[in-house]
Amino acid sequence: MADLAVEHAVVSGTLSPPVACARPHARPAPRVRTPMCRWAVAAGNLALSMLLLVGCADMNQAEVSRQHDYGDVSIGNLQVRAVRLIKAADDRAVAVVATFINYGPPVVLSEVTVEAGNADGTTGTVAPLRAEPRLSIATDAVVRVGGPGYSRIHLPDPQVHLRTGRLATVKLSFTVIGAVAVEVIVEKPTGYLAPYAPPAKSG
Repeated sequence: MADLAVEHAVVSGTLSPPVACARPHARPAPRVRTPMCRWAVAAGNLALSMLLLVGCADMNQAEVSRQHDYGDVSIGNLQVRAVRLIKAADDRAVAVVATFINYGPPVVLSEVTVEAGNADGTTGTVAPLRAEPRLSIATDAVVRVGGPGYSRIHLPDPQVHLRTGRLATVKLSFTVIGAVAVEVIVEKPTGYLAPYAPPAKSG
């Protein structure tokens, strides 16, 4: 859970002059907490701690639960958003779709590999599909891959190792910052996703 920075403010004010009739050595009586009061304070602190723990658990659970077919991942100052895999209509190729947002030094996407998963979600045993796009991502740049008007990354899949509806692991390798992997669901080229799919091969 992200750390929360707490800023402590010091409030200064002007003290009022002493009252003439006040006793020179008068001290406020100490505040005595009854057993019931101490129990209430302890119960309140325990309740607050439980709320914080539940909140952290909910956040951690949200990070690992799958709410959609695409994936988001970050490495260093580079964010990779909406990673998707779209199969061709003939099932013999797959397109990688993603948006790169770079807040760090310039990098190059040197390699993309896609590893098929089995029906139960475990890693497959076949060799991963591989491409070398050599895509440059400048500092403070937003680079989109896939779809009309943008660079495309297509990986041939003649043996149809990737099955729509199943899990696959996309590994993105960059110069300077290293590699990162994200799991996504392989999608059909239907509806608004059709323009993102690789073209079907004739014959």
